[in-house]
Amino acid sequence: MQIEAKSLIKKYGQKITVSKSGENIKSSAFIQPLRADDQSTLYDDYNKNDVEQYLYIGLPSCDIDDLGNTTITFDNENYSVVKSESVWLSNKKIYNRAVLEKQQA
Repeated sequence: MQIEAKSLIKKYGQKITVSKSGENIKSSAFIQPLRADDQSTLYDDYNKNDVEQYLYIGLPSCDIDDLGNTTITFDNENYSVVKSESVWLSNKKIYNRAVLEKQQA
């Protein structure tokens, strides 16, 4: 399962740049608008700030859990990480998922 998730994200995901701790990491991820009916503990504060939020699903090797200090750039837009978690199967990390918000210009 880990291999399939990684290959799907690499093959079909958007090209992104993750900036944290002074370094820029090129990676791939799926980023899409988050809808209120996607309920889980990751999304429990959906639209709390009346700001459009986005679902991020990214490679397991690209950690984005440094909240407040991580910026994700995609399609000339910068996103802040609101909340993130890793998804595991047994003892293997399959992918990272997060809630993002567009940074105001």
